[in-house]
Amino acid sequence: MESKKEYFSQALVPLQEAIEFHNSELKSEDTPSLAGCYSCLGYCYLLLENVEKALQYLNKGLEIRETLIDKNDEYYEFAISCSYLKLGLAFSKQKNFENAFNYAQKGLEMRKKE
Repeated sequence: MESKKEYFSQALVPLQEAIEFHNSELKSEDTPSLAGCYSCLGYCYLLLENVEKALQYLNKGLEIRETLIDKNDEYYEFAISCSYLKLGLAFSKQKNFENAFNYAQKGLEMRKKE
């Protein structure tokens, strides 16, 4: 039986391929699905305990989401709050508790509005 880490390691390749395909073949603007790929990739790295790469991809996903999603769309607050919560978790793994608290608080405040 494979471990959870092996599953997450295997998920890295198709996520990276999807990002590469989007950037090279589609040559379109950033999309919510691209933001989702970056966020999923970051979360996989977080679960694999590669916090630096996790932060890189989680931040990229958040950056795209913040520029794309209509703030009146109900998905907006959910997607952004999830990004903040994952970033908070990543910073806590680094023992950067101030940033962890700030991101977690942002994420929770957005969820309370829903």
